[in-house]
Amino acid sequence: MEKAKAGSWCLVEIGGTSVVASVVHVGRGKFIIVEDKAGGAYAGKKIDASDILRCNL
Repeated sequence: MEKAKAGSWCLVEIGGTSVVASVVHVGRGKFIIVEDKAGGAYAGKKIDASDILRCNL
């Protein structure tokens, strides 16, 4: 299975900017952005659970 398909699409806030991104939980409240709708600018970035505003499950 491809990583991007395993992620959940969420609205995340990074540095005051809201971005729709596919995230995968990596443990202990941390997530990795595997794909985003901002041209890939945030792909691969590790974020905290508090940066996630809402998710479409």
